[in-house]
Amino acid sequence: MLAHLLPLAGATQIWCPPGATWTYEALNDNGGFIRMTYRADTIIDGMEAQVIDRYSATQSAPDFGVPTYAYEPVARITRVQDDIVFTYANSTWDTLYWFGATPAHSYRAPHTTCSPFIIVDTGTDTLSGMPLDWYNIGSVHRIYQRLGYVWHVELTCPGSILLDPANLRCYSDNEISVQLLTTDCEALVGIEDLAPTSPIRPFPNPGSDRIYLPDDPRTERLILHDGLGREVLQVQLRGQSVVDMSALQAGPYTYRLVGADGREMSRGVWMKE
Repeated sequence: MLAHLLPLAGATQIWCPPGATWTYEALNDNGGFIRMTYRADTIIDGMEAQVIDRYSATQSAPDFGVPTYAYEPVARITRVQDDIVFTYANSTWDTLYWFGATPAHSYRAPHTTCSPFIIVDTGTDTLSGMPLDWYNIGSVHRIYQRLGYVWHVELTCPGSILLDPANLRCYSDNEISVQLLTTDCEALVGIEDLAPTSPIRPFPNPGSDRIYLPDDPRTERLILHDGLGREVLQVQLRGQSVVDMSALQAGPYTYRLVGADGREMSRGVWMKE
């Protein structure tokens, strides 16, 4: 069972170092981006696992107008054992990546019965000053340590093309920052980037029974989620705000500050002492 969020461990460097963030094209919507972030650790079946969220700003053709924003606090759960990254779905674990495979090794896409992936070549590239091993599946798909597939966060079967999300624009963590496409990481189509010029953060962090938020007209709501991805608090903000946190149990929570249109203004983990 998924437990409360734990502080980031950062012990597994082949996958999910602290701050690991993947930003993809949003090809199904023809514009915008999808960002996935290693948010926190948790415990499932007695094993430490990583919680990865998903935030999207997508635009539909042909007008590519104001984006539609969406957020999924628990988009993927992974864990690492030796050199294998597992993913969790339907109460079971299955292989997502095999870092350490050699040519002719094979494994199946997670939670499928299709033909297995076959590793045809391996090597090492230096990205952002760090040597990272790579593994080729056939002539098309490449997997990097830390980054995963450069086309999609997950493939279903050999030769399958998934378009939401697809094409890894950028990857970063606490040690490296890699831009794989010429498109800016969170660029939108035909309009200026709407990201805030500076982050808005609750304080103090850690805190106890109340937090304070700076006066910012762009921010309308504070939303908190627990380790199950459940929304435990949503507060409408008006100017300088004091938010009562006394009903929450001690531990870490994922927070998001959003604008009136659902646009994300700030995000992070707030710790209640």
